[in-house]
Amino acid sequence: RISWYIAELNSLAEDMETYSVYKICKDNNIPVLGVRMISNSEINEESYERGLGKILQENIIKMIVENTL
Repeated sequence: RISWYIAELNSLAEDMETYSVYKICKDNNIPVLGVRMISNSEINEESYERGLGKILQENIIKMIVENTL
């Protein structure tokens, strides 16, 4: 399926988890914004970098805080 997304839709990433959040929010008329981080790529055979994930999480938190104050 990932190969199909890349070939047909020029996808650079896949996100399976956020859809369920959007669905629940939509069904309950709750505004939602999904912010995801990409820590590795199965297609490019990149390994998961735990340290990169921590840095990205810190940057997402900073972005949210700076834009909500």
